[in-house]
Amino acid sequence: AWSMIAKTTGIVLHTLRYGESSLIVHAYTEHFGRISLMAKGVRNEKKPGRAALLQPLRIISMEIYYKPSREIQILKEFASALPEQFQLPDPVKGAVSLFMAELLYKVLREEEPNEPMFRFLYQSVLQLNRLQKGTANYHLFFAVHLTKYLGFFPSGNFDEYHCFFDGTSGKFVEQLKASVNAMPQEESALLATLMNLSPQNLENVYLNGIQRSRFLDEIIKFYQIHLEGMGKIRSIDVLREVFSANRES
Repeated sequence: AWSMIAKTTGIVLHTLRYGESSLIVHAYTEHFGRISLMAKGVRNEKKPGRAALLQPLRIISMEIYYKPSREIQILKEFASALPEQFQLPDPVKGAVSLFMAELLYKVLREEEPNEPMFRFLYQSVLQLNRLQKGTANYHLFFAVHLTKYLGFFPSGNFDEYHCFFDGTSGKFVEQLKASVNAMPQEESALLATLMNLSPQNLENVYLNGIQRSRFLDEIIKFYQIHLEGMGKIRSIDVLREVFSANRES
């Protein structure tokens, strides 16, 4: 079967150590959708910093030896496509990035290009990178808006009569019509707020760690109804730790 050298941009979702100095990288790319790549020798001590470019949610431009019949493609060259990305260590942005990358790793399955999805993800990483305030709520905003591109964005409006979001039907409903999968009223109200918010206004959404945790649990439940076999999101525990340590966020 033929192979070619292809250039594309990708967002790192997950990496796995392989052998003594290599990594297997799962990424979501502009031209191929989800892809698995072998990054040979990147953990070599002679090239410090190379593996750091492949951390979750990093955007990289890459050249790959691409062969359609191969399960794992070979990463030939790569560089940061956003040199300013997360230059200053920020524990909140770091935890939010881990969550976003893990969520994408669990839900993105298409091995074919999806330009609207890629554009949304690229813009989301840019937004998180540039956001000065409200970063502690960004993962909630992201999880809500990602559903648009996965095909189950909530419909209807939250109002005094329809104040429970029902995950099964994907609609805001009256209390009597709410199924066992309905979000409590407080979380339903927050969902409606996040659906209609621009990221610049996230700093005006005042939530404590408990409210964030509750909403995150509810939105993940909503995902699990619509995506079979999604499994548990482990980085939620990291988020809880970071938010309890950073009281002001």
